[in-house]
Amino acid sequence: AEMLARYLRWLKDKAKLEVRDRETEEMRPLEFGDIAVLAQTTTNVPLLFRALERFGIPYAARGATLFLREPVIRQLILGLRAVADESDGVAQAAYFRPPFFALDLADVAAGRLEEEDERRSPEVAEAAARAEEARALLYDLREERFEFLPSTTARRLMERTAFARTLSLLPNGSQKLAAAREVLFILDELVAREGLDFDGATAR
Repeated sequence: AEMLARYLRWLKDKAKLEVRDRETEEMRPLEFGDIAVLAQTTTNVPLLFRALERFGIPYAARGATLFLREPVIRQLILGLRAVADESDGVAQAAYFRPPFFALDLADVAAGRLEEEDERRSPEVAEAAARAEEARALLYDLREERFEFLPSTTARRLMERTAFARTLSLLPNGSQKLAAAREVLFILDELVAREGLDFDGATAR
């Protein structure tokens, strides 16, 4: 994986290769977007992704298996499941953690955030305020999830939490955010094709 990443970096920076632009038909320097890496199996492809990120090489993965194995996509799906099902403990826990929020689950689970104000330290009071804000947003999204397209609810989840901001700061952040937004189209496609509501689409 590292050898391939180094090779791609060399192709872009030092090989001085040129390609014919599909739109202008003129020759221009090679860009990363001109390169495709084909894999017969995807078992070890995540190793390549990590190497590409270390060398600052943007990438976009295609294929259902690769798409669903992307950690960012898994986190987004868990967040959507938290909106759909308040009894899903794994999804609820993921909702309060990065990339959505950064709350201490021990505080949330133990109920320390519910103590009287005079018994709270400033740190606990601040955590309580953030937890209450997170709960309020989750309640709003849950109450309104059937009033909009599933993609609208998903977009609100991404934009009203730290999800989009966190992704933008990650290596290859723009590609990760683009992949996350593909989930929005998939949700709407499921609704249109199979007649599912938000809960049914996110369960798939």
